[in-house]
Amino acid sequence: MSNKRSVTPTKPSVTSSSPRRFEKTLTRASSLASLDYPAERVGNKDFTTNKEYPLDLELRATYARLREYQKKLEDELSKTIGEPNIQKSREARVSISTLKSGATSVRLFGLGESNQLTPERLEVIKMQVVEDIENYYRDQLTRTIAESTNSREENSRLRQEISRLNTELERERAENQLTLSKNKMLYEAEVANLRHVKDELATRVNRISEGELNRQKEISAENALLQTKCTLLTNDLEETKKKFGAQVKQLIKENRSLKKSCTELKVVNQELEADRNSLRNQLRILQGEFENVRNEANFERQRANDAIRSSNEAESRLNDLTQKTRKELTTLRLDAQQQRSELEKQRDDFMRKSQELESQISYMANQYRQTEQSAARREMEVTERESRLRDSLSAEVVKLETQVAALSQRLKQAEEQVEEANLAKKAAEIRTLELDERINELTDQIKRPKEEWEEISRLEAELLQTKKKLADVEKAALEHHSELRSLPDKLEEGNPAKSNLGDEPSPRLSRVETLLQMERKAKKQLEDQLNSVRGSLTQFMTNSSRRKKSLCNRMNKMKEHARSREAEIMRLRAENELLRRNVPKAQYEELRMTLEDLRQRHKSYASLLLGTSSPSVPGDSGENFGRRGTPNRKGHRMMSNSVSPIRVLVNGSPPTRTRDGSDPQHKTLRVNFSPRETTSSN
Repeated sequence: MSNKRSVTPTKPSVTSSSPRRFEKTLTRASSLASLDYPAERVGNKDFTTNKEYPLDLELRATYARLREYQKKLEDELSKTIGEPNIQKSREARVSISTLKSGATSVRLFGLGESNQLTPERLEVIKMQVVEDIENYYRDQLTRTIAESTNSREENSRLRQEISRLNTELERERAENQLTLSKNKMLYEAEVANLRHVKDELATRVNRISEGELNRQKEISAENALLQTKCTLLTNDLEETKKKFGAQVKQLIKENRSLKKSCTELKVVNQELEADRNSLRNQLRILQGEFENVRNEANFERQRANDAIRSSNEAESRLNDLTQKTRKELTTLRLDAQQQRSELEKQRDDFMRKSQELESQISYMANQYRQTEQSAARREMEVTERESRLRDSLSAEVVKLETQVAALSQRLKQAEEQVEEANLAKKAAEIRTLELDERINELTDQIKRPKEEWEEISRLEAELLQTKKKLADVEKAALEHHSELRSLPDKLEEGNPAKSNLGDEPSPRLSRVETLLQMERKAKKQLEDQLNSVRGSLTQFMTNSSRRKKSLCNRMNKMKEHARSREAEIMRLRAENELLRRNVPKAQYEELRMTLEDLRQRHKSYASLLLGTSSPSVPGDSGENFGRRGTPNRKGHRMMSNSVSPIRVLVNGSPPTRTRDGSDPQHKTLRVNFSPRETTSSN
């Protein structure tokens, strides 16, 4: 071929039909290999002349290029895949070897000069094989890229987990350091207290040692009276034993009572904590309701302002309409009065001409009726307008009254809840006072063991003195015993006749031995008593020290609890004061004043419409063409000008017919304003 095509590597693109194409190319290669070619030429080489054609050279060049491109792709795959995916690369190599074998089979058996196989077709087959190989490697690359992205995401997740664990470790370290520092401070404080106690004990021991030296001097002068005092001390010890037994019983009873009181105090504390939690919840609920009420009050205030504006506009309109109607009524009444005066003059002057006058009067009455009907129509229109306005005003007033009543009820509920909170606070204060009394009682009970402790220390000092005296007595008894033992030797030395007497004891020696035996028995008894007293004292000291520590701890806990209660009570008081200050009483008073103003205006409108409390309206004196309530000659009663001939329905009741079928709206005007019972003013 003259025009050689160079195979350039394209960008990797994932195609799902790459294995199908590969299978198609293999089938094509096998079909080409199955063709019958002449035996002289295989491929593009003539074995008779041993010459190679340019097509064979081009195929070799493309094959070399494909090998180089294959090596590059294998290097890239080895870099991207790495050691864990060596098996996949091996499989890829096996597939590549199969592709190579297919290509070589195509090159050896399928290529040749014939009428069916042309170089262009070979070029197409070559391009298809290259595309199949590229697609296979592209698939491998996309898989490796996806695996690498997954591994990167896993690494990022692990890094985040490591950072989170590091933060938790740092936080736990900080907490442990805080706990260690607190424990260290407590340990140092305890060590300081123990050192202080040690110093106090050392000072006491020094004082006792100095006192003992002084007392030994005094005891040396009182050796003669020790035996009598020992008997007294034994009696005192027995009495002290009895006293100590009674005191121990009392202390046991007191400890039991203290335990009972502590359990009761725990129960009371739990109740107080429950009350405190309930009060907190109630305060939160009250705060939420109070905010809701405040928002509703602001909204209702705006509504009230809008209603006041609309009522002012309606008042101005009503005033204009009333002025117009009054002017028309005054003109009509003046005309009627003039006609009436003329008729009265004619009636006084011309009594004789009664028939003519009656006809004229009937004619004038018809005219008056027509004028009254026209005036009634005008009044009907005016009253209809007034009724519409009044209905709208009454509806708005009713809405405002209902809203204000709801607000007042909510405010009452809030005040009741605040009162309940105050009562609960007072109960908590009473309980705190009871706790203070209990604490005072406990302090008194703790002071009693202190006094007993002082008595015990005094008895210990006395016991130490008795111990010293007993030691001195023992020393003197030993000396006396040694002297008594040396007496027979001295007697034998001084009296040679003692040997003649033989082993018969002298009465003096027997008496001395009896005395010694008595002293030994007394000594043993005293030692037994001392040991028993020491054991009881040590046990009592240990028990009293334990009780004292437990009482001190309980007292400290009770004091801390009482302080926390006082702080909680103070906080609740401050919150209640803030709630009382934040209650919008001024807004409530403004709403009540606006309601009262609206009620007064409502009453004034009703009085104006009914004509009961409007003396300034002309024509209310009852003067008309005929007297008020006087029937006309034809039986018609003249209507007063102060009452409009329309029945205004305010409460929503429909108009009713009378028995004779006439509509009562054309006869009387009845306005039934039922006053709404509101709780805002109450």
